[in-house]
Amino acid sequence: MSVILVPQAGGTGEISKKKMASKVMSRCIIFPPTINIRQA
Repeated sequence: MSVILVPQAGGTGEISKKKMASKVMSRCIIFPPTINIRQA
């Protein structure tokens, strides 16, 4: 999921975005990380 959202949010910082997505997913497993990644 995070991998697909990474390029949508911004392919420039793929590594940064991927790391953030991993953190968000770990922190908010119940909440959909889609909103967080899209807003970031």
